[in-house]
Formats: sequence, C-alpha cells, structure tokens
Amino acid sequence: MASKSVTFDNIKKIFRDPQSGQDVAAVAGVSFRLEPGELVTLLGPSGCGKSTILRMLSGFEQPTSGKIMIGDNDVTNTPPNKRDTAMVFQSYGLFPHMNVAENVGYGLKLRKIPQNEIDTKVQKFLEMVGLGQMGKRPPSRLSGGQQQRVALARSLIVEPSVLLLDEPLSNLDALLREQMRVEIRRLQKSLGITAMYVTHDRVEAMSLSDRIIVMKLGHIIQIGTPSDIYRDPVDTFVAGFVGKVAFFPCEVKGLSPLRDGRNPSRLATKRWSWPDLSRFLSVNRERVLKTELLRRISISATA
Repeated sequence: MASKSVTFDNIKKIFRDPQSGQDVAAVAGVSFRLEPGELVTLLGPSGCGKSTILRMLSGFEQPTSGKIMIGDNDVTNTPPNKRDTAMVFQSYGLFPHMNVAENVGYGLKLRKIPQNEIDTKVQKFLEMVGLGQMGKRPPSRLSGGQQQRVALARSLIVEPSVLLLDEPLSNLDALLREQMRVEIRRLQKSLGITAMYVTHDRVEAMSLSDRIIVMKLGHIIQIGTPSDIYRDPVDTFVAGFVGKVAFFPCEVKGLSPLRDGRNPSRLATKRWSWPDLSRFLSVNRERVLKTELLRRISISATA
C-alpha cells in the first residue's frame, strides 16, 4: 500500500444552530499534518469536533473554508468515492444478506475486479485478520470482535492511502477492546498505512498512536506523542483528560539557586496559575513529575 501524507490547512466547519439561528463553529480553523505511515489519534470529549474532522477528510462533510490535501492532491471538494480513503465505522456496517467473504470483497466488486482476483485477495485479508476459515459465515454468527475484524479487512482490501477509524472499538467489551487495539496497531504498522483514529478513550489513544491531537470545542489544544502529552500537558484540560491528576493551587514562597548557579529571584513570591505552574508540578497516580527548577522551589498550599 502506498501511504500518503494528510494536511489540514486552516479548516473551519460552521453549522447553523436550528434553535438559536446562530452559527456554531464545530471546527474552528485547525491546521495539522499526518506523515506517511503515521497513526494519529483525535482525542477529546463529545462535541469537540474530532468526528467532524474525520468526516471532512472522508468527504462526507464539506469544510466551510480551508484546504485538505492527501499527498500532493487537493481533495477539499472531491467526492468521497473519488478519494483514496477507507473508513471503519463504529457500527461495523456489515451487510446482513452477504457472508463474510462477500462483505470483505464488496469494494473490489464495485471496482469491477475479476472474481478470481477478488477471491484470492479476500482470502489473504481474512487470514491477515485471523478469520481465514470464516468466509462463508453470515455476520450474524460472528462475535462483536470478529465483526469488527471483517469491517477492518473490508477497508484494508481496497488498499487506501489513508485509513479512517471512527471510534471502532466503542461497541466491544473491555477484553475485546484490548485485543483489537493490538490487532489494529499490528496491521497498521505492517502495512505502513497512514491512519486517522477518532476516540474519546485516552487508553486507546495512548496505546495506539504515534501522535495525539487533543481537541476541545473545535480547537486543537495540544499535539504531541503520547509520552509528551502525558508528561508535559499544556493546561489542566489536557492533564485531566489524558491522565488521572490531582490539582491544587499553591504559592511560591522561596527559591534556591539553580544547578548552574543562576538565582531565579524574579520567580520568588509569585502567585502561580495554570498554565505557568503546570510546567513545574503535575501529580498523578504514579509519581510526581518535576523539572529541575521545581526541585529548588519551596511551595505552600493556598487553599
């Protein structure tokens, strides 16, 4: 599969609120880039705009303004069937009147690929997702995890440049979610495909992603690797959403010299507020994260 980059350039999506008649920005001018072969997760609460971004990339929604690029091609106004993308839906979207093999091969059939080639590729991708012996079964005789594997194989078999996953594990129980996270990551890495994943589950985002885009109310709050976002959140929203964190207000009472001999006296007796204090102190369930400066700051709680 030939993976490609994805670029969002100042993308906005405005909806009209039917009750108030006012414009509401579902996506408020976001810009970012996915590198070829990278898996990037859009993470945030319901209503933050992450699914809208995914739908704009797939072509199911048109942006109000801005530009979307897949590789070197501007696809902003390209219809969904002309884009080199494939989507895995939350609800599986399998055809109940078709068996597993027919579901997986449906995209190839629409492309008028010869049937013998379809049969060969279907078997290959069913084996890839661990369902090599289940091609003749109807979807109703599969478990939730198996149905999601069929949906994944159906998306991968058309060899898209970009794979889109819209909360694909939310209907599965906890054990199946863990198994499918491993499976999705394994397939994505082995195929080298560019992927955009949407979820509100921080565990999914942290375990799957090369990078995470944290969103709130249509805005991008932070972009970084899972480690960067966990260890150095830009504000309380990111810190609280990504990890289990305890916050408390405090006041700097004094500072000792830094290791290099500098005296940061300008910081003394300053009342700290977020995000300033977030650079120095974050308490989570595992440990206290400190910077070199924090180890030389004495603080007392103010509340």
